[in-house]
Amino acid sequence: MKKRSISNHVRICAAILAMTMGIALFPKTSGLSVLRADTTSKNSTNTNLGTSGISSPLSPEDKDTPWKGSYVWFGNYNHNPIKFRVLAPQETSFGEKTMFLDCDTILYKAAFDKTAPKNKDWDNSEIRSELNGDFYSESFSVPEQNAIATSQFSSAALPSGSFEEYEFHNTTALNDKIFLLDVSDVMNPSYGYSPDTGWEASANANSNGYRWFDYHNVGNHYKYIKGGTVSKWWLRSAYFGQVDNVGSIETDGRIDTTSIGFSLGVSPALNIKLDSILFNTYINRPDSSGAGGDYKLTLIDEDISLQVPTAYMDPSGSIRVHFKMTGDHADNVNQMSFLVLDKEYTPGNANDANILYYYSFTHSDHFYEGCYEFKTPDAIADLTCGKDYWAYFVAEEYATYDDNMSHHLSDYACLPAEISFAPLNVTVDLSKETVLSSSPYDLIVGDMISVDFYRRQLASIRYVQSPTLIKMYVDLDKDGSEDFVGYDVGDIMFELLPTFSISGTYAIPVESLPPGYESITFIFPLKQPVITKTEPTDNGVQIKWESAYGYDKYNVYRSDSLNGNYSYLASVTGGTLKYVDKTAQGGKTYYYKVRPYTKEDGKTIYGKYSDAAKVTVLPDLKLTVAPKSGVTMTLSWTAVSGAQSYEIYRATSAGGPYTYVKATTGTSTSDTGLHAGTRYYYMVRAKKTVSGTAQYSKYAAGVAVALATPSMESATFKSGKGVTLNWTKASGADRYNVYRYNTSTGKYDYVASVLGGTLTYTDASGKKGDYYKVRAYKRVDGVVYYGGWSNAKAGK
Repeated sequence: MKKRSISNHVRICAAILAMTMGIALFPKTSGLSVLRADTTSKNSTNTNLGTSGISSPLSPEDKDTPWKGSYVWFGNYNHNPIKFRVLAPQETSFGEKTMFLDCDTILYKAAFDKTAPKNKDWDNSEIRSELNGDFYSESFSVPEQNAIATSQFSSAALPSGSFEEYEFHNTTALNDKIFLLDVSDVMNPSYGYSPDTGWEASANANSNGYRWFDYHNVGNHYKYIKGGTVSKWWLRSAYFGQVDNVGSIETDGRIDTTSIGFSLGVSPALNIKLDSILFNTYINRPDSSGAGGDYKLTLIDEDISLQVPTAYMDPSGSIRVHFKMTGDHADNVNQMSFLVLDKEYTPGNANDANILYYYSFTHSDHFYEGCYEFKTPDAIADLTCGKDYWAYFVAEEYATYDDNMSHHLSDYACLPAEISFAPLNVTVDLSKETVLSSSPYDLIVGDMISVDFYRRQLASIRYVQSPTLIKMYVDLDKDGSEDFVGYDVGDIMFELLPTFSISGTYAIPVESLPPGYESITFIFPLKQPVITKTEPTDNGVQIKWESAYGYDKYNVYRSDSLNGNYSYLASVTGGTLKYVDKTAQGGKTYYYKVRPYTKEDGKTIYGKYSDAAKVTVLPDLKLTVAPKSGVTMTLSWTAVSGAQSYEIYRATSAGGPYTYVKATTGTSTSDTGLHAGTRYYYMVRAKKTVSGTAQYSKYAAGVAVALATPSMESATFKSGKGVTLNWTKASGADRYNVYRYNTSTGKYDYVASVLGGTLTYTDASGKKGDYYKVRAYKRVDGVVYYGGWSNAKAGK
């Protein structure tokens, strides 16, 4: 091929995407289309986002009712997929939003702790180390390991006077990826287990109200080892009455205890983070009760990343999506999927949305960079993307291990890449340049125009060659006559005329290229950036915008009025497409603009300003967070004038993620169901809706540890010995501080600090009539958090 030089004054800023050819069309029918012919294909009736569609277990009618609920296949042990019971498809008892799973069978046998000195405590047991060591690393893939939550659960007293309280005293604390069930779990009807212990009360009962030999079977607690044999299996609950016994389930289903040196069945439990689950697909259909079906999961793989720089919906009825994929596991991708939802996809809250369409493109080659074109689904042809529906592109790796295992193994996918359809028309302004290049085998995605040699020819293109230049003519307005477009300025690069409009998609047949040339480059202007969001945060107003192709730097401006003077705020570089205006004040309205720029040959070249984006910031509020009890937190905040409601969010780390808790119209609320001893971070913002547009305040932040408030039970004075105090336990406490009332100052003075396991203190200098209070505290990461004050008692 003949090569020609490129003129220096022509700036090329093309993004070259290697085109993977392939066409797949949507069927005319509504709903999801079948992707693959085998029985485990994702389709309209078996696939949902997150854990939606997976049911909670049925509460047993009696002790003989078998466990009945949904199952999930997750991981594999000794090359056999592991089947788990779904104890809760959405659970918040373990520190974050999770799906709680319990192995359906006994995987192997092991001693709880057999090395001297033996230890019945779960924290120091060999079985805990094994489950969170070799079993964890060998049974789960890296994406599966990333999906498993660290389950956190605090110890708490079991129901007073109950069988389990007599046998085990407390529930067992957790801070593990993989664990064994607690006695409280296997007696929880909401987890599908019978609350029956397997022991019967008897007239001849001993002190615990149960007779040792008068037990009966609890079929609901049965589990089987490979081969279908009922076996004993471990709990993690330490037996209160003996030094070396731990809870177990007998072969007849009753709850008992076993010496920790014996080998019993191991049936692991775990929690999967909801924000790591993209899809669930049933393998066997649930019954009419909604229970009994088993499912496989599609998990988010953080080592697959997908970018969708442009997507077009052609008026002729087709969608074209350009994509680029990166990541260490991108080579494993064997399927690209087009996803249409009725709501915006949010990790961790995927259950809020429903799948309207789901269609996949499979190809023998690996997917890296490419373009797919397919028919627009009839159901969305006349709807607005981002308003009536939300569209996404997803890179997936579906399991292809072998016929016996693939339908039980996890699939993997990237986070869905949202598609924002660009219109196939643009007005070209050559005050700035951009470049779109195309060849018979390469598709270059630029501003708004796409050229594809293998599609239809919508315009005639003619070249007139002279000794010094080539002119290009295109029928821009489709009136049948050719319009002069511009000049070739080197290597078939056309410098277009100053202003004209292009609409539609233009295809150039290979045979239309001038002799000796293998590619064409069109030079168009860079597009105007678009601000997509302006929203108050905890420390200012955050502005986000779409990139202006070809620019890598942006200036941000602000004004107090739409047509006022816009003051420079900051310059954002490195491809960052967001900025937080920390100088924004509550109770004011602002207008923001963004202007792109780049530097070439020492000169700064500016693009167009974005249109102005308005944001009204409600007045600031102040948040106070205090523990009310071991599982409840009290939040209160200052009222914001004009606010219609307040939104509360919670996290277990300062950086989040924050989970929406609730909205309320008042200025205080309680957050329940927490874990004693856990530090919680809260953010609250005010909301007001004006003409359908939401206005917010900046977030107010607060943090506290969930601690129970102790109760002062007695203050006993003895001459010469002082005042002896006794108080109740406060769940989650590390220590207790003791205070004595000072009649001179009218305040309580600090007296002493005692360990959390100590519930008494003697103040040797205390006098009869002195008043005392106590409160719990916990130190987390060097910070001390206090609980509430106890009641006061006077020494007497």
